[in-house]
Amino acid sequence: DEHKRIAKLIDNMDVYRVILTGNEFRDVPVKKSVFCADSSEIIHILQKDDLAESAILIKGSRANHLEKVCDYIKILFT
Repeated sequence: DEHKRIAKLIDNMDVYRVILTGNEFRDVPVKKSVFCADSSEIIHILQKDDLAESAILIKGSRANHLEKVCDYIKILFT
């Protein structure tokens, strides 16, 4: 399945942390990952971090409302 292939790719990358959301990732084990139920939970996690030197990739379906996460990050850096 596509999400398991993505998990394998992530496992082979040198990343600090991956935040996953969506039912498709709920039971897929990914190293260095945190699963969030929704975009509000993602924002809550990001609020605890200093993102100044971070590279952030946001990828997902519109159903997960990740634009809320993008809006939060934009506010941080404006």
